[in-house]
Amino acid sequence: MWTSKADASLKKGFDDAIEAAYGNGRDGELENLSDLFSPAALDGYQQALLAGLDGSSDATIDVAWIDKRPIAKLARSGAGAELGDMMLVVHERDLVGSIRKSRACLFEVKQSPGETIPPVPVTKGKSTENQFRILSAWPTLYGLKATGSNHTYLLQNVDTHPAVTIGGIAAHAWYVAVKPPSKSGAVTARPWMAAPAVRGVDFHHTLGDLFQACAQGNSLYHPVTKDMDVGREFVPGHTLQNPPSWDALINAIISVCNKYELPEHLFGPAPGKRYLRGPVRPRVSLALLAGLNGAALANALAGTSLAVSAVLCVLFVLYGRRMNRNPYRDFPFWRFDYVRRAMLSRRKHFPVLIFNVFHGDGEPVKESSPYWN
Repeated sequence: MWTSKADASLKKGFDDAIEAAYGNGRDGELENLSDLFSPAALDGYQQALLAGLDGSSDATIDVAWIDKRPIAKLARSGAGAELGDMMLVVHERDLVGSIRKSRACLFEVKQSPGETIPPVPVTKGKSTENQFRILSAWPTLYGLKATGSNHTYLLQNVDTHPAVTIGGIAAHAWYVAVKPPSKSGAVTARPWMAAPAVRGVDFHHTLGDLFQACAQGNSLYHPVTKDMDVGREFVPGHTLQNPPSWDALINAIISVCNKYELPEHLFGPAPGKRYLRGPVRPRVSLALLAGLNGAALANALAGTSLAVSAVLCVLFVLYGRRMNRNPYRDFPFWRFDYVRRAMLSRRKHFPVLIFNVFHGDGEPVKESSPYWN
């Protein structure tokens, strides 16, 4: 479960990791965005999540990406608009890994021309307006493509409007802007800022605020928009609605990540998909195997020798606590670093950051969909 101080610790942990990853704003929004996916930054995000959870819970980070960007079209003819520059997904799970609920939020990334960030949509131009129209109003989309040149639609006639009881469409997407380096040479304060996709609002929150709110399913208060959700819940693997909805839209994007292989010239034969899963931490797996808590611990040790029982107890204490270690020690972290290198080299990748939060309270619940196993 989240601790009573989780809000503050998550915000600080995320902001610290984001500021440490800041690329000084010299090379545009895409290079700065790639720095948010470095192994050091991913490690920082995981440590932030762990700091906000009690000892019975856990967290891992996954990364996925697709080539080019998802392109949304409002009509059969005419240009489409990019559906943002990245996506944050949060899966709240029980300790078995079964999904309790999932959220997703699209981010449109902008480079600020100065220390003071212009109000949403930050820049001007026809393409900016087309994109803002989608991200702010979410009209019915004629179609969604995996890339701009792909003639096959992933989805068509997509209606993303939520029911009144679920919340407003402004939660679907947020604008994030990165500042240029300080002219004085001083450290840039709060280099990444965020604002809802509402015309004319200022950038009132940090990117760490967004990560914290989406991770916990909280809203953020903005002086203009008041309480605003960050992301919207979706059902993983559920794509059969007619017409397709927000669920289908998010699943279609992630399905592209799972569809394509990693490049063999970098990763060798059978390199795997472009959905890279973080390592499973030993504490969770041990607790699941033995059910080591209270009476379950006594039952697990029944019939064993005193020496064996002592060893098992020591293991439980060691692994039953959150371990402060690099989460990529047992995983080839250079696979994650490829995301950053690929974004730098081709500059047209759409990355997806996935927070897996394992809550240790309560009984395991039914998996939402086998798609995520």
